[in-house]
Amino acid sequence: MKKFLLLTLFICLPCSVWAVEKKISPGLIIDNKNYKHYLPELKKLIIPSNFNIIKKGLDKGLITIPVVQKKKYSLPAGFSVATKKNYGKLTVGKDNRLIGQW
Repeated sequence: MKKFLLLTLFICLPCSVWAVEKKISPGLIIDNKNYKHYLPELKKLIIPSNFNIIKKGLDKGLITIPVVQKKKYSLPAGFSVATKKNYGKLTVGKDNRLIGQW
């Protein structure tokens, strides 16, 4: 019975440690040593088309992700005015060129 309990602990304990999802917060540096702990949260934050590429880079130690405080960026002056003024004047052609007049 003791052997069974020890074997169960030996198998289940590492699984429970891996199951803990860690939160990503400013100041954290995610690298190839710790990224697996943050995978569920990273999957929510990184767009799906880039997730596998970033995961491979982390796995191979090619990249690190320094987590910084969220910043609010504003549009350049006049951007929204110009967008509203020119809305509907241009379209994209088959060759990906803009068609129309400004």
